[in-house]
Amino acid sequence: MPNLKDCLRRAIRESAAAYIGAPIQNPGYRGIEKLRREVLGWFKRSRNIAAELNIFTMLMERGGTGGGLFRRVYRDFLRAAGEHLRDQRLRQGAEDFDRIAQEWSRAAGLISLAGKTRENRHL
Repeated sequence: MPNLKDCLRRAIRESAAAYIGAPIQNPGYRGIEKLRREVLGWFKRSRNIAAELNIFTMLMERGGTGGGLFRRVYRDFLRAAGEHLRDQRLRQGAEDFDRIAQEWSRAAGLISLAGKTRENRHL
């Protein structure tokens, strides 16, 4: 069996590297930047903004897009890894991911509200 501590450290390093160095623009921080640039144009390009934003927020929060759900799962992973490795930096990272997950869910809620009200100002 591989050493669990080594596996945890490797998983965290590889996850961080994938987030920072994704080869395409959609995942990681570059995907967030891309979303920021495009979000205000959604109303201009859409034929049915309410339905489209409803689907988008459902995917954002509950789908495999890395929304609030992913951030909560990663928070729990970092918390468990921090306990196992006795590493306060990972415990702090878990707290940070908890706040990030809350903000991500808040952003999804605002996108949903924009669709329901058909008001661009929520974006």
